[in-house]
Amino acid sequence: MKIFNLKLFILIVLLYTYSNANVLSIITDNDAFVSKADGRYTGGLFINWLKENNNSKANSTYAISFSNILYTPDDYNSTEPILDDIPYAGYMKFNFLYYKYSNNYFHEFGFNIGAVGPITHDKEIQEAIHRPLGAPIFKGWDTQLDNQLMLGISYNYATKTKPIDIGISKFDWTNNIRVNIGNFYTGALASTSFRFGNHLKNMFITTGNFIGDNESHLLNFKQHQDFSWFISVGFFTNKIYKYYIIDEAIKNGYTLSKLNRVTGNQISYNLFYNNTQYTLSIESIYIHNDNVLTNTQKRWGTISITWRY
Repeated sequence: MKIFNLKLFILIVLLYTYSNANVLSIITDNDAFVSKADGRYTGGLFINWLKENNNSKANSTYAISFSNILYTPDDYNSTEPILDDIPYAGYMKFNFLYYKYSNNYFHEFGFNIGAVGPITHDKEIQEAIHRPLGAPIFKGWDTQLDNQLMLGISYNYATKTKPIDIGISKFDWTNNIRVNIGNFYTGALASTSFRFGNHLKNMFITTGNFIGDNESHLLNFKQHQDFSWFISVGFFTNKIYKYYIIDEAIKNGYTLSKLNRVTGNQISYNLFYNNTQYTLSIESIYIHNDNVLTNTQKRWGTISITWRY
């Protein structure tokens, strides 16, 4: 069996297993959703599963998520390293999370394990997606970063107001802080998010990570028989102490600047019916480097489906 087919088989098995559980979400994001570019952070796939807590006396539960993220430079024709752009790299990880929560706050404790390098087979994954679509084939994957085991821990806390009736809709406000320590990413994030709509579920809508998904949006996901909607707007700032993709590239002679800080905003449109949520998000980030002359802005779009079994 080819490596890619084997990975696809594993994902199908995971999806089948998750679909017999409680709450599941599948998220994909890509810069091509909002621009013609397909470089740097080129795209990601995130599969999240959360065990719903049916014990009203003990508000605790756990979740597992799978992430696959691709990084490529803007110039897809070069077969040599492009030393003034991000290197080719694939990153995969599993995240194991434990929650203590209520309707108005949560504590999230996480442990993640993953890898960077050819072991992720992201070259084959990108080609399998691009060829049927007639998209460009990136030719520099032979220069990607070497295999490296990735480990990390995290803590995330959020607090949310009760919904406030403002006449035509309801409104709430969420604030959160997150700390990550690991050899792929070490940093601290703070965000604030505002949400309004005709029926605000008790879910937590937080803004950030810099790269990746927020599994906490699966908490308190309940059925709602009628059609409902909400819009959320969020802002975040992220202090970065370590980011492996950039740091390892600099070690290998790339003329990049070390990441210092990222600020960003996100707007999401969410539709609900029965046990399913459909979300379209657009995120815009501003990347602050050591060299102020190379500070850049990056945007991508996200599509997600969440449902409860």
